[in-house]
Amino acid sequence: MISYILLWISFHFRSHQHPGKTESTQVENFLECKTPKIRIKFCSEQEGYDFYNAYARAKGFSIRRSSSHNVKNTTTIKNKTFCCSRQGIWGPDKREEESSNCSKPKTRCMCQARMKISLRDGFYYIYEFEPIAQAKHII
Repeated sequence: MISYILLWISFHFRSHQHPGKTESTQVENFLECKTPKIRIKFCSEQEGYDFYNAYARAKGFSIRRSSSHNVKNTTTIKNKTFCCSRQGIWGPDKREEESSNCSKPKTRCMCQARMKISLRDGFYYIYEFEPIAQAKHII
């Protein structure tokens, strides 16, 4: 279902121009409807990831899978956190200083954007959502 939504977004915003509305206005109108909200239901963890990834792309950032917890003695995911790819900080470089000619670029900015989902009654539900703070992403 999420792939259908992504296909629809791509088709709708590129091939249907509404008079007097720019593409960015149309995207903003779509995002008002598709902004993650508490208790939105997904059939799988992957569907939740795809939903948040589509939202993140439209907002101009990328995401990564962060922490998760499994149901005891199984591989079923009980809770999952998706966060901004720039969330957190890098630890110190543990390589020897002589061997590293150039240091890794600093790409983390402590962005707190995230969405958490939890398994209940066979479905995943959003139980926490923190929107992106655009000021953190200025390079």
